[in-house]
Amino acid sequence: MDKKNISSLIERRAQEFIDLAEKIWERPEVALEEVYASSLQMEYLAANGFRVRNVNGLSTAFTAEFGNGKPVIGLLGEYDALPGLSQKVTAQREPIAADDPGHGCGHNLIGVGCIAAAIAIKELIEKGILNGTIKYFGCPAEERFGGKRLMLNANAFDGVDCCFSWHPESVNKITKETFRAIYDVSYRFRGTTSYIAADREMGGNAVSAMELLNIGVQYLRAHLNDDYIIEYCVTKGAETSNVLPEITEISYALRADNTDQCKKLVERIGKIAEGAALMSGTTVKPEITGEYYSELYNEVLGDIVYRNMVEVPRPEYTPEEIEFADTLAETIGKFPVDRTKSYYGIVETQGSMHRGVAKQDRISYKPASDVGNVSWQIPTAMFFVATNPIGMPMHTWQATATSGSSLGYKGMFYASKVMAASIFELMEHPEKVEAAKKAFNENFADRK
Repeated sequence: MDKKNISSLIERRAQEFIDLAEKIWERPEVALEEVYASSLQMEYLAANGFRVRNVNGLSTAFTAEFGNGKPVIGLLGEYDALPGLSQKVTAQREPIAADDPGHGCGHNLIGVGCIAAAIAIKELIEKGILNGTIKYFGCPAEERFGGKRLMLNANAFDGVDCCFSWHPESVNKITKETFRAIYDVSYRFRGTTSYIAADREMGGNAVSAMELLNIGVQYLRAHLNDDYIIEYCVTKGAETSNVLPEITEISYALRADNTDQCKKLVERIGKIAEGAALMSGTTVKPEITGEYYSELYNEVLGDIVYRNMVEVPRPEYTPEEIEFADTLAETIGKFPVDRTKSYYGIVETQGSMHRGVAKQDRISYKPASDVGNVSWQIPTAMFFVATNPIGMPMHTWQATATSGSSLGYKGMFYASKVMAASIFELMEHPEKVEAAKKAFNENFADRK
């Protein structure tokens, strides 16, 4: 067995992996509620000889390992869904159940793709071809709470030498600056309940406080450059116009190129919140609900993954799959398609699907991931695989459709083969693990 033949270990069990991903897609669960998905994966891995353990304090987080000794290589799986993105596998908006969640970020594929790679490496360890330990991490709540951050706090990653992960996208790529930092912060204002038409003088107005904060944040935007993105939603407001509520709450997602920039932005918005409370006669309680670090890129692991992305054959699509992809692409319009092709220099395509590998370069990737948190503790590589038509964004009903389709499954298998080949290379050449650790230490010292 050599690295080029490792794909056969995944292909002969392909239907098992499709069934796992499909079952999770059919029963989407939001952050920290992934009881079915985590149990399904735990049972499958235990049945295949892995030592499975829950993570203390997190009911839907677990680890599963096989083998003994060094190196210990981790695979970061996910399985949480997004609210309101229920969708059938069709090219027009057609929810399975209105307002239900859906896998609009392809997390049903991420975890199972990592499991497929873990199973392949496990078989090689079992046969004595490789030495070391393969460890799968079932990570909940990537979308809302940063589940990997919570697992780091529980010491779940202790003893791991290197980690790999992947994510669905519309382009095959690994870049040297893959994603930004993000802080999720909520501000809860407490005032006095009253009948506003007659008793407005009784106390603080929590609705006014929330509005004053948001107005201040909108004015703050004029003093921020393009390094920052601010998103928000009202998570608790008034239920009727003639009763002033005691409590209101607004939540912000603050994105920046690095964690320090996010922290400074939290401080500035915190002062605006204090001013809003003062002006409205209320009190305010801020809470950081999620911290997603920017990636600490590891050039040794990044180069290994990129080389395997080039060497592993990319998916080929049937005429029916291309027709589905092309029809989906029409729903997003021409501009995002042309922009994405230009941005990444895309040439090799099959219909609306990317079939090449974008060049490694320093392209800033605006979305965030809690894989970044792991990358500041352990040498880590994350890459992206085309499961969507070129230019089609994640967190959409279209992405839910592809995540439950053969387009998604083909991308999942490509990702699993790339990870398995990369782990094979590290276990066959342990000196590369040491090189990745050295690069991590040097990069960490430069960025600290």
